[in-house]
Formats: sequence, structure tokens, C-alpha cells
Amino acid sequence: MIIRYAEILLSYVEALVESGDWQNPDVLLYLNKIRNRAGMPNVNTAVYNTAEKMRELYRRERKVELAFEGTRLFDIRRWKIGEEVLKGPAMGAINPNTSQPVIVENRIFDRERDYLWPIPLVEINGNPAMKQNPKW
Repeated sequence: MIIRYAEILLSYVEALVESGDWQNPDVLLYLNKIRNRAGMPNVNTAVYNTAEKMRELYRRERKVELAFEGTRLFDIRRWKIGEEVLKGPAMGAINPNTSQPVIVENRIFDRERDYLWPIPLVEINGNPAMKQNPKW
């Protein structure tokens, strides 16, 4: 399996919403197909009645539907929400002595660096005019 049908549908919904066509009937049709397959109710159109609310919905649906499939980091980078979701303390297991989660690390997200991948050295060596991405 390379790509799941649910990911194709969610990508189509994202394209519609981001192009300004959030009221297209396909948006609700495909979101409801995905939700119904999982035993979830249809989208509540009284709540999700603006482009911003629909964006919030499809982003949550992608996060849940594609959990543990390796797409989340790409979504975060594409949506430019890294500062919100990738920085701060990373929590581990609950300490039985204190009943508090253990802070594993304090993550730092650098906007200038972390939205880009480093360009491989072999590519830079092959083209002297090419410059490395910032802070790599």
C-alpha cells in the first residue's frame, strides 16, 4: 500500500477548502464517507459552517484518520503550524511517585530552519550555485 483511499479523499477535501470552495457538496460527501466508515456521525453543518471551521475539521480528521501512518509531520509543515504543535515540553509516562507526567525534553521549533529539509551535500557539490537551506 502506498496511499490509502481515505488520504486521497482528505487531500481532495483540503484542496477544495483551501481553494475557497469549502461549500462544494463534495466536501461534506467525502468527509461523511470517511466518518461513517468508522461509525462516526455525519458532520454537524450547524457547527462547521465557515471556511475556517471546515479547515479545523478536515485537519482534525486527517490527524485522527491517518494517525501513526507517517503523514503528520508533512501536514504540519504544509500548514505551517509547527510553532503551535512542535515546540514546548514533550511529555512521557506518568511518574507513579508524583502522579505527574515526566518531561522527556523541551522541544524548540525554529521557523527559519524546521519547515525545510537540508539539501544533500552531494547535490550541493554537483551544483556550486546551489546554496544550503538556512541554518542547515
